[in-house]
Amino acid sequence: MLHYAGSNLKENYYEGSAVPVYIEKQTGVPENAISLSYGSWEIELTYETENETNCTSYMQTAHGEDYGDTVVLLKEANEKKFDLMLYGNVTEFYIVSNEPTLNVHSITVRETNQWNRMMYTLLVLIVASIDLFLWQKQHKKWKNLSNEKKTVCLAVLFIGIVASIPLFTDYLISGVDMNFHLMRIEGLAEGLRNGDFPVRMQPLWINDYGYPVSIMYGDLLLYIPAAFRLAGFTLQTVYKLYIVGINILTAYTSYKCGKKVSGNYRIGIVMSLLYTLSGYRLTNAIYRAAVGELTAIAFIPLVFLGLWQLFQEDDKTKWYQSGVLLVIGYTGILESHLLSFEMVILFSALYCLVNGRNFWRRLKMLFQTALFTIGVNLFFLVPMLDYMLTQDMQVLNGSTVDMQDYGLFFPQLSQMFTFATNGSQLGILGPTSYGIGNEVLMGMGLPLAIIVCLYLWEQLVYKNERIEHSNKVFGLMLLSMWMTTYLFPWEILENIQGIGTLVAPYQFPWRFTGLTLGLGIILGSVALKNVQIVVGDTTKKVIIASISILAIIHFTSYSEMLIANAVPVKITSYAGIDTREAVVAGEYLLQNTYAMTIGAAEPQTEDGMTINNYKKEDGIVTLLYENLTGKDSYIKVPFFSYKGYHAVDSASGYELTIWHDWQNIAMILIPVDWSGELKVYFEEPIYWRVAEFISFTLVLWSLMHWVKIRWKKYLQR
Repeated sequence: MLHYAGSNLKENYYEGSAVPVYIEKQTGVPENAISLSYGSWEIELTYETENETNCTSYMQTAHGEDYGDTVVLLKEANEKKFDLMLYGNVTEFYIVSNEPTLNVHSITVRETNQWNRMMYTLLVLIVASIDLFLWQKQHKKWKNLSNEKKTVCLAVLFIGIVASIPLFTDYLISGVDMNFHLMRIEGLAEGLRNGDFPVRMQPLWINDYGYPVSIMYGDLLLYIPAAFRLAGFTLQTVYKLYIVGINILTAYTSYKCGKKVSGNYRIGIVMSLLYTLSGYRLTNAIYRAAVGELTAIAFIPLVFLGLWQLFQEDDKTKWYQSGVLLVIGYTGILESHLLSFEMVILFSALYCLVNGRNFWRRLKMLFQTALFTIGVNLFFLVPMLDYMLTQDMQVLNGSTVDMQDYGLFFPQLSQMFTFATNGSQLGILGPTSYGIGNEVLMGMGLPLAIIVCLYLWEQLVYKNERIEHSNKVFGLMLLSMWMTTYLFPWEILENIQGIGTLVAPYQFPWRFTGLTLGLGIILGSVALKNVQIVVGDTTKKVIIASISILAIIHFTSYSEMLIANAVPVKITSYAGIDTREAVVAGEYLLQNTYAMTIGAAEPQTEDGMTINNYKKEDGIVTLLYENLTGKDSYIKVPFFSYKGYHAVDSASGYELTIWHDWQNIAMILIPVDWSGELKVYFEEPIYWRVAEFISFTLVLWSLMHWVKIRWKKYLQR
């Protein structure tokens, strides 16, 4: 019977034989199919099953058959909720599961206000865009821009959009780590919804037991898609919007680096094209879905540009600009991908050392930059280091991957094309024993390899003393290339006590390709700037045009292969993700915790201990308890025993002891004959809050200082 949940929100309930659940897809019109209007809907199932299983929703729309999320149904649970976002009316909605023991007792189809929130947000964004357009038109902002600036704006936007072409579908391409990063966004959104800021222990993970991914993995920029998620957009939509944004940001930072080094905006655009459309970036964006590393790659050009300017310029007033670039670059990488940050720090140190005496003259500036970067990021560093030192997590054991066996072959460094063959979907990331056969692109690519050859030609045949400093960059680039290959002595380093522990987290040597690309922008900018010492002006234009066309062909060929061989999935919300598998290797789980064995989030205890009125809301567990066992007893609650959890008796305020079972599930120790209300929650230590305050103060001071400088320049004009 149709009734309403809230103001004008429909709700429909089906049970017994009216439940539209089938063992397989229906070829005709399903007998009990449901009709739904466009908008957002919540589907609630009550069920029983002897085996864990999946179910998928199918529907008939004006454009043909469509499908929704694939949802996990746990055998320990008896209820499941998931979302539908319908952009048109549906005439035949039904659910399919091939599990014969599944018995769905009832389905509640409930309209939600998610659609309205999304539409209101879009309306605000459209109105704001119109206002911005009218404002700039009134003040002739675009008209007054030089042709150079107009060209740069359009080129950067074009390159970023082209890099996002594989995202322009109504589904996601299933990547290796995609569910991990989708859950990071969803966990942040849910944490914000619960009133937490910053979010530390993310809810929803591992059947809502929680996961400290925000403590161990920088997610500053992910607050943007999380905010859009709260505004009503689906999870896959905000994920795609984030990748598009990162692509445009990458196009800009690589352009800025190329332009500053070469002094020519056209060369800056070419370097942006080569960097942003590189096969390695596309592998991270689509095949690996390595969102953290992809984000870090956007900031690598700023770091190398900052170092280049710092050691090229003797004017100390310009060192400040280099320091700003370094702080932004290091912060962006640290808050995106810790391994990339460690690699960049290693090569930054090498960059400084190869500059000899110039390094000592700039030591004070480098020290100030390092100190300020640490201060700005204390809000992340303090909790992360605290957990590293006090929590026995699996990440501390190091990797079991043999890095020597996953290095690249020399032909892969400049590989232009690849194909999914022998039944392989999208290609593989296999050890060297597999050969190159089905490998995805992990090297710097042919366009950048040609740039390297061009640089060598300029240096060896037409020696140019003016670009002596770039030889040091070339040396570092060769080192990074060597480190990506199987020829680098990774096995020796792994067997050296101490050093082996440091290199183990890198897992795969080809991660250093990101540094090769970043250094390649510097080298490429120098090479293209000085190409006239080798050839005439016309030939120079042909060389630059040819390299650009190669980069576009390189990208389009690879992206089309990825799209054509993709496994399409739709994920509206976290209900479409197995929140246990999303931890992947479970690096931040406590030792001996096995995510796939964690069932439904319900409290557990022993005979004689009574539990009533259990609920888990906003990340807080509350329940009434009474210990009648005649001894000290316990209550297991659906959290892991990480540092920061507290169990408090509500009436007395007394804090009870938290222990754990063999799986590190939190056990609240209850004294004999005790009764009352128990509250279990996560709370940051006070020194984490102090670190957050210091970071906030430094960022606020930086913004005020920047505004002050801009205001002075405005008054001078």
